[in-house]
Amino acid sequence: MRSKALVIGLAAVLGVAGGVVTAFAMPRHVDDPLHLGTALANQPCQEGRSVVIVHAGPRNSLLSSAVASNRGARYLRTAESCHTVWRYQAPDDTAVRPDPEYVVYLGPYATNDACEIRMQGEHRGDVVTMLSSTSTRTVQCVCHVNLATAPSLREGMFADDREVIWIRQLQDMFRDVHLLPDVTGVFDRATQDAVRVEQTRLGLPPTGFVDGTTWKHIAKLCRNYA
Repeated sequence: MRSKALVIGLAAVLGVAGGVVTAFAMPRHVDDPLHLGTALANQPCQEGRSVVIVHAGPRNSLLSSAVASNRGARYLRTAESCHTVWRYQAPDDTAVRPDPEYVVYLGPYATNDACEIRMQGEHRGDVVTMLSSTSTRTVQCVCHVNLATAPSLREGMFADDREVIWIRQLQDMFRDVHLLPDVTGVFDRATQDAVRVEQTRLGLPPTGFVDGTTWKHIAKLCRNYA
């Protein structure tokens, strides 16, 4: 009887111990107040770090869709994160708008790495912002990536998603220096003419064709974003 009790007692101890081990092996609690299936991870200002914004807005179904479409995405509440630029705004748009309530993002990364991700086809429409309180606009990623990988662009080309990203970035830079009125994502005659104007200014043959040499020279516009 005594040995039986000992066995039962030992089993009880092992059971409790097993329960303790199981409890410690469970994943840590994930703070997900909006029930998006990923963590709410607010981001403080961090020098040299940036995030890829895949969606910004109020609490709605679009937040959930953005999380589901971007592996590794998390979300933050802007009121509890770095006071930086949380949505794209054209340089000539002077309207004062409140920050979006929530942002779904990837990162944080070094800014160059964030831009390498943003310039991929599946991130068409996404933007990169620095986790810096001194930021006044989102990052111009042409200024932070290896231009040796940039595609050649010309009028009338059939552009895939990745090339459209580069066209839009080029047009965005040209709009900043008032060579184009708008960003369309289409390499049209107006864009070709803007390229020729810039090539002439840079001492290049005014072909209107954006090749590797032209990209390297156009990158000099990046001083506008320093």
